[in-house]
Amino acid sequence: MEVKQLGIVGTGLIGASVGLAAKRAGVAHVVGHDFSDESLSTARERGAIDEPGRAIADLGEADLIVVAVPVTALQAVVRELLEAGGAATITDVGSTKSNVAGALGDPRFVGGHPVTGSEAHGPAHATADLFVLCTRTRSSGSQPSGEGYGIVLLEAQLAGCAVIGPAYGGSRDAYQDGVTGQTPVDESAEALADVLRSMLADRARLARTGRRAAEWAEAATRPDDYARLVLTSLTGRPPTLSVIPQPPPQPSDLPAARARADASSPMR
Repeated sequence: MEVKQLGIVGTGLIGASVGLAAKRAGVAHVVGHDFSDESLSTARERGAIDEPGRAIADLGEADLIVVAVPVTALQAVVRELLEAGGAATITDVGSTKSNVAGALGDPRFVGGHPVTGSEAHGPAHATADLFVLCTRTRSSGSQPSGEGYGIVLLEAQLAGCAVIGPAYGGSRDAYQDGVTGQTPVDESAEALADVLRSMLADRARLARTGRRAAEWAEAATRPDDYARLVLTSLTGRPPTLSVIPQPPPQPSDLPAARARADASSPMR
């Protein structure tokens, strides 16, 4: 799903953090809606939103809408968005809401969970420096599931976020445990909480981890650097430049490539 325009209902701590992360990830336009003019103003000053939306209808052009309001107001807000008739996918950051999802029964609403929060509140304290992929593995039963290679973890690191990956599955190949992120010891809520507390307790260390994550992810996605990483892993030492595979010449380069080959041919 490509998100060119994001709508956010509720520009407090979590909503503004979503906006900051979206702008960092390259979302072109973020529209925020809030009953508090102060929250909207602060979110705009922080760069979390590009434009304040004074009414729910102002979010109608969004590809994705994130509802960041208290759970008690969630059902009414999501229902109003659905009744507005837009095609946007709607998600939320409420924690416990099975009754809300059951009452709405619309495929455009995909319930979410924040896995966040602190003693601070409001858009002035918004951050976008940690991404958590807290999925669980089901190895038995009729529908086994588990994480493969975590592309979303790589994308988060490219955006400068430290990451927390799942305890099991193939996602550890998408980050460096202890360097660009961390992994819980198992899939329990207690293990995840321990890692979250550890990473969030030292904001300076978290920022350093985010910078290392961006550098590593960029290297892992550039062909030359990726080849260097693979060869280093296989041989135990960095390769010389001459052994790094070079891409084949593009059509526009072929005449020059042929000329170089002819010039070096022993048949000349």
